[in-house]
Amino acid sequence: MPDAVTVGGYALGLWWAAGGPTWAGVASIVADEIDGRIARGMRATTEHGSALDWGADVTLTPFAMARLSREIGYGNAGLVAAPVALYAQAR
Repeated sequence: MPDAVTVGGYALGLWWAAGGPTWAGVASIVADEIDGRIARGMRATTEHGSALDWGADVTLTPFAMARLSREIGYGNAGLVAAPVALYAQAR
């Protein structure tokens, strides 16, 4: 179940980053927040699930930063902030 939430959130995040509706981006963030909570609550944490979640974060963060910076008029300049955001998430 937690992996399904991660993959679903990842798909919603990709859709949002490609121009999808705002609700898809918000739902992606919510899914990223609750997938780990679900796994811990079910006592179903795995290295695979952790790697899947991190892979989704690593993939989506640059796309999200690019879309956000485009929407406020800075082109893809937000890509510069992606490594900083990923580092902050890893801590």
